[in-house]
Amino acid sequence: MTRYAIYHCPDGAQGDWGAGWLGWDIRSGETHPPARPELVKRPSKYGFHATLKAPFRLAEARGETGLKEAVARLAQGLAPVSFALDVQRIGSFFALVPQRRSEQLELLAAACVEELDGYRAPLTEAELARRNPARLSPHQAALLSRWGYPYVMDEFRFHITLTGPVAKGDVERVATDVTREAASVTGAHRLDSICLSGERDDGRFELIERFALG
Repeated sequence: MTRYAIYHCPDGAQGDWGAGWLGWDIRSGETHPPARPELVKRPSKYGFHATLKAPFRLAEARGETGLKEAVARLAQGLAPVSFALDVQRIGSFFALVPQRRSEQLELLAAACVEELDGYRAPLTEAELARRNPARLSPHQAALLSRWGYPYVMDEFRFHITLTGPVAKGDVERVATDVTREAASVTGAHRLDSICLSGERDDGRFELIERFALG
């Protein structure tokens, strides 16, 4: 694998819907004709997921086996979280997000970032440049420097991406369409596992192993 990440990957009917919507099943590594290809070209390769620890290269002298063991230990100490999802616009794209803030969910994500950071290789200059730190707030830039990603800890916002960037003139129409299409995966939701995922040579992310919480 090129990079690794810790994701929440919905399973069951929600996961099936997400695979059909995006055209890529992160759980099985299977492709499908996406429901709306013009909307999902950018997020498709990452699969139906929420990021808990953003993609990273393994640190020197670290291996996948050790990373798996660390994720398993982490999962054992985390409790499941229940919340409700709605479709919302985040910046230029649409995503499934919690209806209200969950401190428990934020603490879970922070634990994934912090407890596994010893397995993350430092960012290269090229990787840092791709994050365009000049466009970040000073606090986000500090988080990027410390944790390799700017949207962690108090900047974290749980979301399951549904579309790529949507032009301003299309926002109202796309909002209506996506809300309708995603009706079956809104409402009650439960995060009861974390998933070690890896980036394949073709750039797609695929589930390596799922770890139940608690």
